[in-house]
Amino acid sequence: MKKFSFIALLLFVVVLPAFSHEGHGHISSNNPLHYLAEPLHALTTVVALGVISYVVYRFYRARNQR
Repeated sequence: MKKFSFIALLLFVVVLPAFSHEGHGHISSNNPLHYLAEPLHALTTVVALGVISYVVYRFYRARNQR
């Protein structure tokens, strides 16, 4: 699990700069709403929140089983 988490984090960090380009979407990229309203960024946000939620769930589940 630790290896998978590390690889997922590494891929996320490597791919993240690819999203920082001008000329896409209808909302200015310096507006925080841009990351929620544009489908490509919204999908990334949903996936990131899902991964974070899963990690927190696993942490608390492991902690309560002691």
